[in-house]
Amino acid sequence: MNKIRWAIFVSGNGSNLQNVLELEKNGLIPQQEIILIHADRECRALERAVEFDKVSWKSSPKSPDFLEDLLKQLSSLAVDRIFLLGYMRILSAQFLLKWQKPVVNLHPSLLPKYRGLEAIRQAYEAGDPLVGVSLHEVVEELDSGPVILQRSLTRHPDENLESLTQRIHRLEHELVREYLLSLEVQP
Repeated sequence: MNKIRWAIFVSGNGSNLQNVLELEKNGLIPQQEIILIHADRECRALERAVEFDKVSWKSSPKSPDFLEDLLKQLSSLAVDRIFLLGYMRILSAQFLLKWQKPVVNLHPSLLPKYRGLEAIRQAYEAGDPLVGVSLHEVVEELDSGPVILQRSLTRHPDENLESLTQRIHRLEHELVREYLLSLEVQP
């Protein structure tokens, strides 16, 4: 049986990455394999990759050979799909044109609201009573691809930004888990 071969792109703490790696380690996504962890900088997520014995690669998109090196890495490892989990870079139109395979992004808002950076803060400052997270296909226009899954939660009236952010991160973990588990039931 062919497995879906994922590369996960990260930039930060990597709690969503750990969530995925635990699903894989516990045999809950047997038809999927995490092949590569790519980070654009030193970050805790790379330490998590090492803890799970995953191939990791750190490279800045500002490097002149980044696009060519990235495509070589993905090709050499026969990656089928990319999952952006806290990746704080925009994939270039040139990369998307050359890659031509699925790229999924996790975004902490109910798209199309609050695209780009600081989405949780934007929703908080706007006083939105309903906030959430989205998984969407990556296209050239920022956070504008078709939504795959969304989940929402009601903001507590007296909730501060830190508490809301923690609840959104827990919801992200649930959404990522739901998405990956849903891929297992397809032939």
